[in-house]
Amino acid sequence: MSNILMRFRWTIIVPTLGLVLFAAITFNALRWNRAFFATPSQHFWWSGTRLNKNPLNQHPKAPRSTPCGEGCASWDPEYIWVEPGILPRILVLSALPSFVIGLSIVRGLSHFGISELKSFMVTMPLLVMVWHGFVGWLFDRWRLKRRQHLPMKSISNR
Repeated sequence: MSNILMRFRWTIIVPTLGLVLFAAITFNALRWNRAFFATPSQHFWWSGTRLNKNPLNQHPKAPRSTPCGEGCASWDPEYIWVEPGILPRILVLSALPSFVIGLSIVRGLSHFGISELKSFMVTMPLLVMVWHGFVGWLFDRWRLKRRQHLPMKSISNR
């Protein structure tokens, strides 16, 4: 049993690292969004990606009383300059095909009124794990083939 685990260890380690990295970046994005927006916003910023919680504006915000009265305007910035850190860059570069596919799925589902945030949080961890699992499998396969082609050292040469 341990031989099987040793043969396929990168198939397990790489997707786990990808999922942990995604979770850490998401946790940081949650903290940043709570600190930046004093009131609930229509957008959620995951690293440098803007996700719309209400893409078709089906659930407009109820009018709230503001401390300054009727003349105040509340605003939700359309674009914010967000400089992704090193960890989001590593994740996006290591799982670029999954992000391309995932963001196209998220944007496509938003045309049907499905929250980009919800679809992103469901599809991206799955796609990142699948992609990193595939990369780990390729690495394990390469190591196995390399090991099979190495000549065996004989004990009698000592």
